[in-house]
Amino acid sequence: MQRRRMFAWIAIVILLICLGGLLFWIASPRVLSTTPPSGSTGAAPAEPFVVEFSRAMDGGSIASRLLISPTVAVQVTVQGGRAQIAPQTPWRSGQRISIHLAPGARTESWPGLGSLQAYEWTFTVRPLMLAYLWPASGLANLYALSPTTGQVVQLTQGAGARDFDPSADGQWIYYTADTGDGGSQIMRISRQAQDSQAIKPEMVFDCPAATCRAPQVSPDSSRLAFERAPVGLNASAAEVAVWVLDLASRQAQSVAPAGETTRYPAWSQTGWLALYNATRQAYQLYPPGQGQPVSVANQLGDPGAWQPDGQVFVAAEYFEENLNLLDTTSSGHLLSYSSSAGGSFHDLTNANNIEDAMPVFSPDGKRLAFARKYLDPQRWTPGRQLWVMDATGGEARALSNDPFYNYYDMAWSPDGRQIAFVRFNQNVLTDPPELWLVNADGSDPIQLVIGGYAPAWIP
Repeated sequence: MQRRRMFAWIAIVILLICLGGLLFWIASPRVLSTTPPSGSTGAAPAEPFVVEFSRAMDGGSIASRLLISPTVAVQVTVQGGRAQIAPQTPWRSGQRISIHLAPGARTESWPGLGSLQAYEWTFTVRPLMLAYLWPASGLANLYALSPTTGQVVQLTQGAGARDFDPSADGQWIYYTADTGDGGSQIMRISRQAQDSQAIKPEMVFDCPAATCRAPQVSPDSSRLAFERAPVGLNASAAEVAVWVLDLASRQAQSVAPAGETTRYPAWSQTGWLALYNATRQAYQLYPPGQGQPVSVANQLGDPGAWQPDGQVFVAAEYFEENLNLLDTTSSGHLLSYSSSAGGSFHDLTNANNIEDAMPVFSPDGKRLAFARKYLDPQRWTPGRQLWVMDATGGEARALSNDPFYNYYDMAWSPDGRQIAFVRFNQNVLTDPPELWLVNADGSDPIQLVIGGYAPAWIP
């Protein structure tokens, strides 16, 4: 009898242990899904890796158990059961990324149960593509080229594409195209299409009796700024104006007051919108949301560039310089305008007998690519050369030395390692422009496309 009772207690204990183990297993956190899915290809370089857990999680316990290969610094953000693993610098394009999470990642609430198993995920980052227009000699189409493989994909077919801009996440490419009846349209195509047959353009905005051009996508991909220029017998160049299109509602309106000529829209990564107001001879810097623009005087009115944080806008301006008692010349200096200090500026060129133009910031905001030409007789050249300097104006150095070629349309790769550019021969104006790629230190220049122009990187 006693032995039977002992066996009964043992059975109860074993049952309780099994039930406790089952409850512990059920209550322990498990991974439900990931975005992108493990084994997927085509992840964007800046796309975070998201893990969905069955329970609300403690972020520190996840971060301490992560192993990422190749090694890259990440920021782990946890909200409930959703853990976001974001690279502090973009994943390298074309690389296979492996993420390992060791056992023991704990739940947020007491008693802090840990995950019971290790997890391993892999995904491949899609290769960077360099988009451009071709040919320069006639109606152009939009193409994308892989600098690593040389593969070329034609993105538009007989569209007469005028210009384009990819969204920051690389999901969409917006372009403008003439309709052939005096009007134009703003179109877009998906980055997901892998070949010409899979590409299906979508009309975003119709511009009857007007040329819509210079599309610029906002950093959050919610709005599109562009120039609208009426066409027809009664149209005037003074009617050119910057408009902003809400991509959700597809409603657009002019930014500046009616009757003022505006052009060259440009977004900062923080949502500032810059445009040049030719009527007022000033750049107008509009803060995110509502608010009055910061106005900075400028006579030249060429396209400028935002530092990524939106604190600084750089553009060229005329300066009158005295060469001697009887002669003066107009030079071009790059000025750095502060968006937060009432438009005060700093002269980045800070030298005489120089024409600087077409600034473009590197993705980290620490360097500027630009075009420079010397104006004094000893150093004068027909064409502007490609230069790079610090964002504060120091350490300026030339990356090219081809006196008869003019360099323009610079575009930094998202990792800041390379610069795409266009050049044309000032000595033989019938030659087509050439699309090139060079390392940011000036090494290994390579010609990509004869007749290609307007390069932009698609992440």
